[in-house]
Amino acid sequence: MSAIAPVVLIDSLAANRTYVPAGVNANGVAKYVDRLTNGDVMAGASVLTLSVALPTKTSKTTKVRARLVLPELDAFNEVDYTNSLDVTFTMAEKCLHIDREHLLALTVDLLNKALFGEMVEDYEPVYG
Repeated sequence: MSAIAPVVLIDSLAANRTYVPAGVNANGVAKYVDRLTNGDVMAGASVLTLSVALPTKTSKTTKVRARLVLPELDAFNEVDYTNSLDVTFTMAEKCLHIDREHLLALTVDLLNKALFGEMVEDYEPVYG
């Protein structure tokens, strides 16, 4: 189990964005909030949530989820619109550690491919 600690992500301008722990709820969802360098929460702060849902009597899968919500502000510091990402890994109860390593490596590689970047940044569909 990982201890809750700040998470630093780097945006497209190579700027560090520090997500400070805001707690873990009763369902085990860890919440992090983007903070300004002085520690204040900025208007329309982005929120990162991380969770692991283990198998149950009715579900034989583990789900690992990361969600990042990025509100965009207008000239009046009001939320104009919101972008988000939601990544969920769904893994069979009996999958091996090496299976999970492969899944993670393939995901990282996919996200780094120009194909995926064009889909997100330019709304370019795959065609053939």
